[in-house]
Amino acid sequence: MGIEVRNAWKRLGGQAIFEGLNLKFPEQGTICLFGASGCGKSTLLNCIAGIISLDQGEIIGVSGKKIAYLFQEDRLLPWATAQENISIVLQNREMEAEKWLAYVGLAGEGNKYPRELSGGMRRRVAIARALAYGGDILLLDEPFRGLDEENKNVAANLIWKTETAPLKILVTHDRHEAEQFGDEIWFLEGPPLKKG
Repeated sequence: MGIEVRNAWKRLGGQAIFEGLNLKFPEQGTICLFGASGCGKSTLLNCIAGIISLDQGEIIGVSGKKIAYLFQEDRLLPWATAQENISIVLQNREMEAEKWLAYVGLAGEGNKYPRELSGGMRRRVAIARALAYGGDILLLDEPFRGLDEENKNVAANLIWKTETAPLKILVTHDRHEAEQFGDEIWFLEGPPLKKG
């Protein structure tokens, strides 16, 4: 069974983000959530991940599943090197972390701290960390932010050609990305969030 959002209600800062939202995700494939910035896509991912709780309703099909999450922000640990940021999700297997850095074109950069990396490099470390963690569900919130075309293609190939989660949920407001990567594209409007 895939993920099902049932009669979800959520308010944030006095604004209704969901009002009776119902969605059914499949067990596998890439679902692209396409819509304008601010319509509620990221909040939906946060609710699926259990970071934000619903005011009413439920999300079923996530209990007991391992979820990897690539946030819009890189969220790297500033006191840890690039290699350490990845190895922490690999239970400190440093050699495997180095492989993931090489996969995203950062071989030899593992001893640098986030402050020593460019924005695009930090993004690639965040991508490598999420993929290294793996799991049953991969949440991708604007995964290619700050990447040039070459590095975007490297990252995209890694995400879709390696053995990652069976179900990937990709959030974007870039129509080309949606068409390129989504097995299904759900056009969303909001707030409150709804399928168009």
